[in-house]
Amino acid sequence: MEKKTFSVTGMTCSACSAAVERKIGGMNGVKSVSVALLQNTMTVDYEEKDVGEREFSEALKQIGYGLASQPKKEEAKKRENAMARRLWWSVIFLLPFLYCSMGHMIGLPLPDLLNPHHYPVYFSLFQAVLSIPVLWLNRSYFIHGFSALIRRVPNMNFLIAIGAGGWCSNRGRYGDGGICFDEKKYAGG
Repeated sequence: MEKKTFSVTGMTCSACSAAVERKIGGMNGVKSVSVALLQNTMTVDYEEKDVGEREFSEALKQIGYGLASQPKKEEAKKRENAMARRLWWSVIFLLPFLYCSMGHMIGLPLPDLLNPHHYPVYFSLFQAVLSIPVLWLNRSYFIHGFSALIRRVPNMNFLIAIGAGGWCSNRGRYGDGGICFDEKKYAGG
């Protein structure tokens, strides 16, 4: 019987760690498995003659995760720095977006061209232009989320992708500017 800790790549939420535990825990020769999401590690108590690192790696690959025998702090730091860069670039695009989409509600001035009551199309297009870079910067949520769904192990990335995708798909149809919103129809008039 051997007990070993492995670094697991690709986990982002508790659904991910639960999927890893189910997959590895269901393998022949595995006595117990414990996944630590915050450390991106799993500790496995297993019989070396029945199962090993190669089998763990293949099993995790089937559900969209990776395996390394030693945790690599450089890789974790690199991912953390990349996430911080995406966050800051997203904020840079989202602040003018927030001003444009919500500012008029609290009396902040908008250029007349972006006035949702006079030019609803420009108002919505400006918001779309500002949201496209944010979606592109954070496309990994869509890629990993939908691939997790295809593998039948949906996770937090999938929920984020659904939320962001649903919001974006409704901006043009039901946008704040009333592009396709007939107030009389819904007010009963």
